[in-house]
Amino acid sequence: SCGNNQRQIVLAMVVYSNDNDQSWPVCPAVAGNTALANPNNVVPDDTAYTTMTTFEFLASVTGGDLAPKTFACPSSPTVKPGAAAGSLSYTSGTPAWAPTYTATTLGAACAYAYDWSVPANANSIRVVIADRPKNSADGTNHKTVAMAGFADGHVGNVNATKTGATGATCADQSGPSVGYTAWQFYNRDAKGSVDDNIFDNNSDGTMTGMGTGSTTRAFVR
Repeated sequence: SCGNNQRQIVLAMVVYSNDNDQSWPVCPAVAGNTALANPNNVVPDDTAYTTMTTFEFLASVTGGDLAPKTFACPSSPTVKPGAAAGSLSYTSGTPAWAPTYTATTLGAACAYAYDWSVPANANSIRVVIADRPKNSADGTNHKTVAMAGFADGHVGNVNATKTGATGATCADQSGPSVGYTAWQFYNRDAKGSVDDNIFDNNSDGTMTGMGTGSTTRAFVR
């Protein structure tokens, strides 16, 4: 079910990119959303908020082709865009999305994580979205396996391990104020000198904002 959901989401993102100068979707500027203003130093609340408002935005701009339930894992069926999505307005030509979601209502139940730094020329092994941990006690909603959606639209399993991880913990994926250190999930097809953790909250090389990440590094927020 999650694999089918993620496949539909990523394919919709690819279509969006093709229609918008090769830019992957991300919610337009929202007051108080510091994740977009400071992409290399963000807290879990900000990343979850950006992800979920982007999903809501995507559900709206696709004209209903993506049903709200597409963004929900069966283990967290109520966390999804509402039937009445937010609204898009423009001030001096700058878009602003008024979301239904708020950071305080997301909790740690958000089903999927999204990397808005994905560049237009991303490799097929580049992870775009993936299952998101519910809390520090769980690996993901599927325990020791993370379902991931890749830049070319295919989906696949990424297995977990409790050993071999180094560097920063994965706090960005665990919801507001919840540390996440219990599991590490590696996309071994995209590894460099060390195994590449898809929930690593280190910055993505020279990433400075949306659309500027690595073409291969598996890094989701």
